[in-house]
Amino acid sequence: MFYIIKEALLPVMALGLAESQFETEDKQLDGTMAHAMERVFASGLIASGLILADTNSNPEKITCRNDLNHAFSL
Repeated sequence: MFYIIKEALLPVMALGLAESQFETEDKQLDGTMAHAMERVFASGLIASGLILADTNSNPEKITCRNDLNHAFSL
């Protein structure tokens, strides 16, 4: 679960993806369009000029822990 503001979602929405481009849920662990889209939200936020922060952040110290085990991690 996450919270996102509209401005961060606009670049993702601009991709123009249709529901038909997503596979039917069948307990897949990886390799689906939905799985890829989970990783795109942070890119949309950064493309919008916003800051990615985690729940440990405060206005004086913005942090975000990333899993660097994936080549596509930001």
